[in-house]
Amino acid sequence: MRTLLLAYLLAAVLAAQEYRATLLGTVTDPAGAAVPMASVTVTNDDTGVSSRTKCNGEGGYQIPYLQPGVYTLEVTHAGFKTHRRGPIELRVNDRAKIDVPLEIGRAAEQVTVVADAPLIEDSTGSLG
Repeated sequence: MRTLLLAYLLAAVLAAQEYRATLLGTVTDPAGAAVPMASVTVTNDDTGVSSRTKCNGEGGYQIPYLQPGVYTLEVTHAGFKTHRRGPIELRVNDRAKIDVPLEIGRAAEQVTVVADAPLIEDSTGSLG
């Protein structure tokens, strides 16, 4: 009876072993400060399946439950260049830490004119 119980508990522990990988890291700007709410996407190169998340307030991200394989990491945030990194090989039960330093991107300016009324009263110098 005792042996049967031990075998049952051992089988339950072995069945709970995780084989999937986790990708995690921190996203920072050129000064080394955290970039909160950056979008992080990791795509399996073989299957095309993507997983997405957003960075927390400290710039940290974590994408768990990834199938072993080769991946491409993409990080985006307004005002920064898109950061792509790959190939990243994830094996069984890996916890791969990849920190991402974002670079300032070129700002695209667009001016839209809605009306032609002046915002500044140029004859008196007052606003309004």
